[in-house]
Amino acid sequence: MSQTLAHAVDGYLPPFTNNEGQMAPGVKQIIFAQNRWKPTVDYDWATIKKEWTSLLHQSKKKDLHRRFTTKPDARRINSKEF
Repeated sequence: MSQTLAHAVDGYLPPFTNNEGQMAPGVKQIIFAQNRWKPTVDYDWATIKKEWTSLLHQSKKKDLHRRFTTKPDARRINSKEF
């Protein structure tokens, strides 16, 4: 579904594997350096978000999360919790 939406509105999806942000090179080295299945794992979300935002801006495409999320979801995406 995300691929259909991205195509329809010229939105950005990460070009890595199956459009997964976790596989972006700068993010992968953070996520895969730890046991990502451990419920208490604590990622550096600020760095991950910065990498994702950089990839979005480089693509010059629309941010699907901002376009298709509700206001509470958007606040969470923009917060330090994400």
